[in-house]
Amino acid sequence: MKISGARTFKKEVFLLRLAVTTRCILRCRYCFVLKSSKVMSEITAKKAIELSLYLPGDSKLIMFYGGEPLICFDLLKRLINFSIIMAKELKKNIFLSIATNGILLTKEKLVFFKKTGTKISISIDGGLGCHNRMRVFADGRGSFRKVYDKINLAFRELGAENVSALFGVAPSCVNQMYDNLLFLVNLGFKNINIEPIQGPHYLWGSEEKRYFLRQLHRFAKHMYESIISGKFIFLSSINRQLQNNRLSTPKRKCPFFNNLEVYPDGEITFSPFLINTGHRDRYIVGNINSNLNDKYRDCLCKLDSATCNNCWYDYYQDIRNLVVFSDIVALRDAYSIELAELIKKKASCNSIFNSYIIDAEKRVFE
Repeated sequence: MKISGARTFKKEVFLLRLAVTTRCILRCRYCFVLKSSKVMSEITAKKAIELSLYLPGDSKLIMFYGGEPLICFDLLKRLINFSIIMAKELKKNIFLSIATNGILLTKEKLVFFKKTGTKISISIDGGLGCHNRMRVFADGRGSFRKVYDKINLAFRELGAENVSALFGVAPSCVNQMYDNLLFLVNLGFKNINIEPIQGPHYLWGSEEKRYFLRQLHRFAKHMYESIISGKFIFLSSINRQLQNNRLSTPKRKCPFFNNLEVYPDGEITFSPFLINTGHRDRYIVGNINSNLNDKYRDCLCKLDSATCNNCWYDYYQDIRNLVVFSDIVALRDAYSIELAELIKKKASCNSIFNSYIIDAEKRVFE
């Protein structure tokens, strides 16, 4: 490993997110990434991949995002090939995923992704109305038609099982969430990640939270009926629980396990939201090109210790930041745990639910 002090860094990392660029062709109204022209160097990216793969854990997920990562397709190809070769040498089970707005997808890119077993997640906020309200070009034009044109191409070249919808839900659109989810299913999406939009300008009041849970419950009933009929629909949050109890197992609460993010200059963070605020230095825990902060480099995950119990609160410092950026996601995850446990219970006496779990374990996008 090339990162300084890595010999004492023994924490397990499952998910590494690489923000390979801050460049993007869209200017989505809720995007937390400060748009600049930064592109991660190949050396920096490989150091991050090395760190993730060398650390404990037999399974690893490397997710490339931005900005728009497909702007850097040649870099992506080299990094994906590097990851595959290194994982094979280290005998690690690796999952590769790209989060994209979809506009730059081409047959050439999709053929490469299929060849390397790379899954893609396309950002789409439902139907034209909700999508174009938020996901716009620099001149304010909605991007729905540009994205829509690429979806069938992605299904055709990769197969629907390897394509996921990154479904953003703003508080102002939550009352249309169920209809938008059905719209995505009818488009052909079988994998959906529900991403509640968060931030100072997108606050979830008690009424919006009630709407969110009500709409999620309606869609859960639709999912259940679809499973019974053999037409599987998957939510990423439920998959995470079915795959390895990522939402509920206490040891997963160490922020490094699911929240290791590396930005173009090599900054390591647990919060892409807060690193893009005016107090960004507070939320950087090290740099992949130099070192981790001592308190994170040398600690071991012991959840019964005061250090671990206070880690998140110390990192966020202001408890209001923790609430703003996790409250609605916590509701989604708690409900997803309940649904995952129901599916497991059904699987013990119904083979169709057992088949569903087997399929869900293969669908690792986030």
